[in-house]
Amino acid sequence: MRLLRPSCPNAPARVGVVGDVHACDVRLALVLDHFRDVEHVDAVWCVGDIVNGPGDPYRCARLLAAADAVTVRGNHDRWLVEGVSVIPDAHRPEDLSPGARAFLEALPPSADLELAGGVRALLCHGLAENDMNNLTAGDYGYSLEANDELQALLRRGPRLVLKGHRHRPAIWRLGDLTVVDAGTLLIPDAPCAVVIDAPARTLAPLRISAAGVAADPAQPF
Repeated sequence: MRLLRPSCPNAPARVGVVGDVHACDVRLALVLDHFRDVEHVDAVWCVGDIVNGPGDPYRCARLLAAADAVTVRGNHDRWLVEGVSVIPDAHRPEDLSPGARAFLEALPPSADLELAGGVRALLCHGLAENDMNNLTAGDYGYSLEANDELQALLRRGPRLVLKGHRHRPAIWRLGDLTVVDAGTLLIPDAPCAVVIDAPARTLAPLRISAAGVAADPAQPF
């Protein structure tokens, strides 16, 4: 299994963004079907953390590959590949098939991407290359000033930052940045995802439940 890139020849106009997966293969399949059949996205992007959860990480890897999803590495993925045991009941390298292990090993820490209309986006897990950066919408003052990855991004100009890690879905502005925390597929952390409409310049959060997928009002960016 190899990491695939979106097959559409032009920058995508509509993108579905998946939050931290954590082996939630059933909810991942549900949201990917929703992206395809209801939202009609041109591409799927994922903020990582494929492993360490209640379901099947190999199926998650196969679903993301089948969707041509651009996927970045989360800290849980890195820990598994590095053989680091940090949490109880974590997936181990021997728990994964060779294909799933190869998928995780190929994930980049971040990806610079472009949407239709020249909208530049950064896809990452924590923030930029740091998969443990704990930026949240509630940070202010010194916590923002001392966040090296954030300050570097602010100097690079306006862009859309799509991240995860904290399992706290949010959309907020920091200077010229619009930051999107795509949340997670885990329960009880309010499973969710996000749809980007680049021509309309909107971000629409999605709520995922046993009843299906529902969209919240879109927000401008």
